[in-house]
Amino acid sequence: PRSTLSSSSAASDVYKRQVAIRTRALGAAHPETGQSRGQRTQALLALGRLDEAEAGARALLADLEGKDRFGATLARATLGQVQLARARPAEALATCEAVLTERRALLPAAHPMLHQARFDRARALAALGRNAEARAELDALLPEIADRPEAASLAARVRELRAQVEG
Repeated sequence: PRSTLSSSSAASDVYKRQVAIRTRALGAAHPETGQSRGQRTQALLALGRLDEAEAGARALLADLEGKDRFGATLARATLGQVQLARARPAEALATCEAVLTERRALLPAAHPMLHQARFDRARALAALGRNAEARAELDALLPEIADRPEAASLAARVRELRAQVEG
């Protein structure tokens, strides 16, 4: 929708300014600067500005790797989403599996970010035509989130993808 596009565009501009301000005030390595960079990358992805989103995700990941484990997994997850949007499912699957491994080490099993990582992995599997594996992941994921109001949007996307990979 048009309102979403314009709000994403505005968000991208706001995050760009925020990154500049935080970089000057806090430094490039500060976690809040990294958070703003990640938010801007997500806005660029929402706008379909995939070259910029991928460059932003890769740069952020390079800056955070080995320094901020949680921030790095957020950047890696965004990179996986960009790879899916760019129709590079083999790369996306490898990235999503790395994210899943990282998040399993960092987060409790019922954490929403872990659920999102599992969904992204299922998307990559489906894009590769590995529908049985995608179905298995989705069938395991849905009961964990189906009755959670905060996961309603993800549950709807899981159901939609599950219908697409019905075999």
